[in-house]
Amino acid sequence: MLDTLNCLNQKSIALLEEHQLLEPLLRAEIVKSELSKILLDQEEEKKEIDESIKQMGITNEEDLKKWLSNNKMDKNELSRVIIKKLRIKLYCEKKFSNKVDSRFLDRKSSLDIIIYSIIKVKDPFKARELYLRLINNEDNFGNLAEKYSEGLESKTKGLVGPIELSKPHPALSGILKSSKPGIINPPIEIQGFWLVTRLESYDSAQLDDFMREKMGKELFNDYLETKTNELSESFRNQSFS
Repeated sequence: MLDTLNCLNQKSIALLEEHQLLEPLLRAEIVKSELSKILLDQEEEKKEIDESIKQMGITNEEDLKKWLSNNKMDKNELSRVIIKKLRIKLYCEKKFSNKVDSRFLDRKSSLDIIIYSIIKVKDPFKARELYLRLINNEDNFGNLAEKYSEGLESKTKGLVGPIELSKPHPALSGILKSSKPGIINPPIEIQGFWLVTRLESYDSAQLDDFMREKMGKELFNDYLETKTNELSESFRNQSFS
């Protein structure tokens, strides 16, 4: 058990549980404990802070003051956020680098990036009519989506993405995964709506630096969830003993 949590007694545990604050507290303390193992010197910290501020498009002190004011932060808070982010990155590289490849292979199919067009209507006959108009080149997808689609995609002329393949409904993801770009798919019914879709582009996920970092963070979150659940169960047992 973490030393910082020794102050918790049965009353405080019960109160935290009542307000659903026990697990967030435990998770935060686990993160703090784990990240304390990553040691950085002042020069490393300063370099990371300066580079991160530049990446935010901030090039002078006046812009920095304005950004801090808009985001209700001071420079020390911003520095802590940046250094915590760096520590998480370095921690993930150190602890999970040997598991990243297998994680990626397990997740690859859901990490592929797609862009697609969609028209969503409740009337199956209207969906069929729109589908026929599209395949017969009587109108274009954007116009019909803007005019007839009953979802938020009407605001984007039917265009959705780029997003991960795992984000849409599983049935829709399955259709799009097996589609060829530019081909109109016949209407399918999902959750009370009839969908006419067209895959615009499909980019297969690659295990580059960005993806390695993403997989590392996913593994870190899995680790935190496991540890938080274990610690939470320990506290609950303690409160009932």
